[in-house]
Amino acid sequence: MAVAQIKPSAVPLKDLYDIGEVPPLGHVPAKMYAWAIRKERHGPPETAMQCEVVPTWPIADDEVLVYVMAGGVNYNGVWAGLGVPVSPLDGHKHPFHIAGSDASGVVWAVGTQEIPAQCCLRTLALKTSAG
Repeated sequence: MAVAQIKPSAVPLKDLYDIGEVPPLGHVPAKMYAWAIRKERHGPPETAMQCEVVPTWPIADDEVLVYVMAGGVNYNGVWAGLGVPVSPLDGHKHPFHIAGSDASGVVWAVGTQEIPAQCCLRTLALKTSAG
């Protein structure tokens, strides 16, 4: 994964940053905080979605990693938490699911494949507005 080209930071790099703490530009930590849903917690959002430390997922060559500054909860996330009518965990087979289809943030890292900027912006705008 390609990241922003920056001068080496005098700040030591960490594998996990506290919520609200911003990593040095271009550094992708190994772990992140996320409101995760696990199958054994399916139920109302206040029990299904719990803040956990999870691995930062690697991105593919044609993807970007967004440092999310704000995210929304809508009925897609509520249904995912309830596991009704189907659990998203049955579809992707990961041990947890991070709900969300609305987010705003900063493109923090990009894959190795060259993608026109307007394509990324349009995709992000459609993804955000489509829910």
